[in-house]
Amino acid sequence: MNEQVETNRKLWNELTEAHLKGSEVYPIEDFKNGKNILNDIEIEEVGNVKNKKLLHLQCHFGMDTLCWARLGAKVTGVDMSDNAILAARKLAKEVNIPATFIRENVLNFSGKINEKFDIVFASYGALYWISDIKKWCKVASSYLNKNGFLYIVDGHPFYHWLNRDETETDLSKYEYSYFDRTAQKYENATDYADESFISEMTEYGWHFTVGDLINASIEAGLNINFFNEFPSFKIKKYGNAWRPIGENVNFPVMFSMKATKNEY
Repeated sequence: MNEQVETNRKLWNELTEAHLKGSEVYPIEDFKNGKNILNDIEIEEVGNVKNKKLLHLQCHFGMDTLCWARLGAKVTGVDMSDNAILAARKLAKEVNIPATFIRENVLNFSGKINEKFDIVFASYGALYWISDIKKWCKVASSYLNKNGFLYIVDGHPFYHWLNRDETETDLSKYEYSYFDRTAQKYENATDYADESFISEMTEYGWHFTVGDLINASIEAGLNINFFNEFPSFKIKKYGNAWRPIGENVNFPVMFSMKATKNEY
């Protein structure tokens, strides 16, 4: 497992350098010029963050994190990539936004800082890289104040399974199982932000079911406020990189979830 995580860390160091060049997915210059690059769905569902403490798990190089700060939150971001955290700190200084960024594997982050947060946030592609969804939820819960909440917006587990063989239209012929939680290994990793980019690195990813996430959240002491499902990625940020299918598909492509820390 440690070897898989270390391989992914090295991959994300490489991907960070590619992402810092800017793209439709990462409009860095627009951000520097004051644009809020968060999507409407998370802004609406998370709500007012003014004067609230927000912990962003798997924050990459911090643009989304800093956008929450622009909306009034006191932000901390965590990511396992050395290059991403260095870039996040540099970006925060460049745009003069107070923020704390910590280099750490999220699964090892419990107890690393003595602080509690009103919101723990994770988005778009974060959970694919997590080998233990139960441990991840426990880490998130451990940093929440009472009545604080975890908010996730990400690709739907069903679409993740479906997307493993986009050429197959007859679901009865799928060789993969929706319930297969073993590590998925891909050679010559590609980049969702630049389809022409091909790395020499290996990529490891993990699948979880809807039930896995909901049960892990409950086990971590969280009450589910909502679990919303969407038939498409209605976000400009990802363009066609995730191949979002049209507006009228008959299966879920994206989900969002809010879960509040138990009072007792």
